[in-house]
Amino acid sequence: MIRIGTHNVNGIRAALRRGFRGYWDETTADVVALQEVRCRVDDLPLEAFDGFHVTLDAGQLAGRNGVAILTRRAPERVRSLAAVVTEISPGGRPTDLSAERIVNRDLAAFSHEGRYVEVDLADAPVRVASLYLPKGAAWPYEEGTEEKYLRKMRFMRGLARAFSQARHHQRIAKTCDRTRIDAELAVIAERAASPGGDSRRREGHSADYRPAEEGLASLRLSRLVGRHADIGEISRRRRENYQRWTNALAGLPHCRPLFPQMPEGGIPYMFPLHIDRPDPHFYWLKHLGVPILRWDNIAASTYSTANDYRLRLLHLPCHQSLSERELEWMITSVRKIMARAAPGAT
Repeated sequence: MIRIGTHNVNGIRAALRRGFRGYWDETTADVVALQEVRCRVDDLPLEAFDGFHVTLDAGQLAGRNGVAILTRRAPERVRSLAAVVTEISPGGRPTDLSAERIVNRDLAAFSHEGRYVEVDLADAPVRVASLYLPKGAAWPYEEGTEEKYLRKMRFMRGLARAFSQARHHQRIAKTCDRTRIDAELAVIAERAASPGGDSRRREGHSADYRPAEEGLASLRLSRLVGRHADIGEISRRRRENYQRWTNALAGLPHCRPLFPQMPEGGIPYMFPLHIDRPDPHFYWLKHLGVPILRWDNIAASTYSTANDYRLRLLHLPCHQSLSERELEWMITSVRKIMARAAPGAT
């Protein structure tokens, strides 16, 4: 059994003077979530954390907020509103740690405030979070508090959205087990692919082509997002994920990356993988749940290369929001499927 505790310390240095350490030693807690650490990283009393591994988002507001999770072993995964958190190993010094960033439009404004951090424990399939909510208000019953009230509601709305997305991604995380992928693939491979599913031909424009929309300017919202997005970070993550795909699929049979090397300064939209046998490999990938796209209609043409690409060119995700587990699951699934010979193939 894991013993988990939580403690709003209202300043870690003051809490240490009030017996913080003695209390938690008596409880023999395995995990302790802290709120309102309220201390710069350089000023942390490291003796407060003896025997624990610390994951801390101190925030950038001096003397305010700050959340941390103390664990007996280093966690397997760390997520936060900030891209970088602080890690302290037992007996060690504070160091920076890249975290999986939780990003949506409601939470973006809070990323520097040190309000939320979560970890996946290394010694149990448990996720623990430490949360410090923005202060609320009694609006409309308390005059002049509407802004404070709406700010808290915005944070809670963003957190609810993040939790909803996490539940969706949890299904993917659970399937990272390679034995389970093998079992699911064995069942899928016994089914026949849809007859004639890869023999479609179409002349002229794609059904998705709309001549009236040629030359339209981008939406105002799209331009706004573009101006405020961290293009440098997005570019870096996409290029890293693209390279991860390239390395993982190198030498795999029945397929080849369309562009093994990205052009200098390029920012990939997807990872293009050309496959030799769309029937059944494309069918297997789709039914296993790998989120791939194909130009079935868009590339309809009398041009031989376009017709080849519409059936054999797969588009694999490499966007900046992919987690390590999602990418691992997709890579493992593609590798297992492409290494599996099609029925009757030699």
